[in-house]
Amino acid sequence: MQSAGTTLGVGAAPLEADGRAPRLTAHIVTGCLIAFYVLLPLDVGFPALSIAGHPLNTAIVATLAALGVLAVQSRGAALTFLCEPYCIVQGTYCAFLVVSSFASASPPSALHAAVLYFATFVINYVVFRYVTRAYGADWLSAVVVGVGLLAAAIGIARALFSVSFPMYDAWFMAQARGYLPDSSVISTREVGTMNNAILYGVLMVLVVPYIFDVRGKALRIVAVVAVTVAAGLTGSRTIAVGLVFGLGAIAVYWWRMIRAVAVTAIAVAVVSVVFASALAGLLDNDRFDFLLQRAGLRPEANEAVSAAAFNLELRREALAAGLHEVNENWGVSAWLIGQGYGSAASVGQKVLAWYTTVDNVYLTQLLEHGLIGLTLFVAAFLTFMIRTVRAARATLHWYAPLALALAGLSFSWGTYSTFNILVVGSMALAMWHEEHERVAR
Repeated sequence: MQSAGTTLGVGAAPLEADGRAPRLTAHIVTGCLIAFYVLLPLDVGFPALSIAGHPLNTAIVATLAALGVLAVQSRGAALTFLCEPYCIVQGTYCAFLVVSSFASASPPSALHAAVLYFATFVINYVVFRYVTRAYGADWLSAVVVGVGLLAAAIGIARALFSVSFPMYDAWFMAQARGYLPDSSVISTREVGTMNNAILYGVLMVLVVPYIFDVRGKALRIVAVVAVTVAAGLTGSRTIAVGLVFGLGAIAVYWWRMIRAVAVTAIAVAVVSVVFASALAGLLDNDRFDFLLQRAGLRPEANEAVSAAAFNLELRREALAAGLHEVNENWGVSAWLIGQGYGSAASVGQKVLAWYTTVDNVYLTQLLEHGLIGLTLFVAAFLTFMIRTVRAARATLHWYAPLALALAGLSFSWGTYSTFNILVVGSMALAMWHEEHERVAR
């Protein structure tokens, strides 16, 4: 990958990025922001700040602080990326969320969700767009891979070697008190740095596009194996979205298919060794049994697997309840603007008191924000993908939002900040490639 200099003037005026001090500042700010999101379970148990008695996700504060530093350093140039079509559509969607929040059952909670979404998908995008335009793309990918490998190491250490990280355990239990029926899963499903198996599994998969950016075949192989093993240890079927990256990799790097096969073979070999070690009693047998049962290679006898199967049934029932709500009980106003923030959680609770989701991001948007909200939500990402479609043959990063879109069929990811920062970073890098494609033409 080539580095972007300050002479690239596609879509915006060239940015002044000369000088070591500004570059170092931008690198430190961006690196700390990525580490904060990837290494801390901001959505699951991490302590929130309190404003007037209301909790505030610390991701919002971190993102605003990063933008503030870069906006001052760039004399406002960083803010020009707010004018991109993606940001305009996404901002319109967030404005709709803010307006509709005052009609919800809990305006403060709805407003908080709107601000968190804006910080995650708009402000983080602006930060990454400025950094990549001004200082190049190589450094961002290197930082994500470095932090991602650290996150993978933490997950593997917890899963395979029973290494205890008291802060993660404490944060997990603080969150699990609200849904104790699932708390036993921590003994068999690896929850990594996210303290949630699904969030951690998706996080590991989203590191893959960045790995293809780094130089050195050996490093790529090690990194792919590490994140594959870490994701596999979660036992989460949601990480099947990784197949999208696999297809994307073939489309983008089809002439390197032999390398892809080699990497896959090594990953399979490593996982096989892990399983063989478990059979030999070197690792926790409960975890090994769980993973085999989740893969359908052994009858489901493990309690954690039974709980996972139960959760899958809950997903189906909640989805059916949501569709029934829409088809049977809605009038014109509900179809247009939905039933407000939290209505999807209410549908889930009709199935079981502690189940607060329908596990489908599109149905969630429809239930809470109606056709207007759903249209704006989808349009923002479509706007980006259409505008950057030429980057589909240049980089695997273009496939990150596509993978997230597919994962949304069984996972309501819109309310999370943590792993979504990697999707936003990939979007900024895809735009970087799109701009260079335009220059080349």
